[in-house]
Formats: sequence, structure tokens, C-alpha cells
Amino acid sequence: MKLSGKFLLIILSLSIISYGMSSSVYASSHSIAPISVNTNLSSYAVGDAILISGFVKNFDGEFDVALMVVNPQGNIVTIDQITPSFDGNYSTTMIASGMIKQVGEYIVKASYGPQSNQTIFEFVGGEESVPSSEPQAELEEETVMEAEPSMEAEPSTEAKVSNNRKIWWRKKT
Repeated sequence: MKLSGKFLLIILSLSIISYGMSSSVYASSHSIAPISVNTNLSSYAVGDAILISGFVKNFDGEFDVALMVVNPQGNIVTIDQITPSFDGNYSTTMIASGMIKQVGEYIVKASYGPQSNQTIFEFVGGEESVPSSEPQAELEEETVMEAEPSMEAEPSTEAKVSNNRKIWWRKKT
């Protein structure tokens, strides 16, 4: 009797231990982040289209996905708010130019309610074609401001020329 009691105790202990172990093993393989965020490429040059996409697990329509892109120095480059489709997928496209001009790694942060995740892409720079503009001097026009006529006997005015602009004022008497 003593031997059968020990045997049952060992079997019961092993079954309890194996039950606890199996749940922890399966927990890591089945858990998916509540929100994912990805870019279509790992690096971009000036003018490239950056496709940002992801998935919201258990999407219920309560929140939109907030996206924030941060430059290598930690400054916010852009912020966007996207409503995921009914199945929880979302995507947006932006062009690598404008505020994305510093070479280095950019962080894309995605938030859905209290859940968040992030990914990184690299901006390698490049030449941006800027349309040539006419010289600024040709575009400026000379403006003249004149003093209003008054009923004074001696209208005493002086002119001052500064930066190709004439300014008129009335001298106090």
C-alpha cells in the first residue's frame, strides 16, 4: 500500500508539472503583438515612396491607428491617423522628401489605444531636383508710401530710401 501511494503521488505531481509547463511553452508561440507596423523596404532615398502598413489584433473600431515618424535626432517628422479596415489591416504611403532629409535611421511608431509598436527604416539621402527660380530681385517691386495731405500751412516731409523702398513721413513742427 505504501508503494502504490508513492506511485500515485509521483504521477499526480508529474501531471501537475507538465500541465503548467505546456501552457508556458504554447503561450510564447501563440502570442502576437496587439499591433504591428512594417515598411516595404529597409532603406529609402530622396523621392522614394515609403509604404507603412500593419495589423491590429482584435480590432474593434474603437480607436484609429496613430503613426509617428521620428528622425535620427528624435524630432517628429510626421504624424498620421489611419482608420484600419474591418479586418484590422492598415496602410499609408509617404514620400521620402521634405522633412525626411537627414541621413540616418528613422523610427516609425504605431499606436492603437494603449498598445504600441515600432519599426526602423534608413534614409540614405540623394539628390533632390529643385526647380530653378528667378532671382529674388526681379520679383520685388518698389513700393512708395506717401503721406496723406493735411490742412497744415507748411507741409514739411522728408523721404528716406532704404532697400530700394521710399518711405515718407511727416516732420513734427
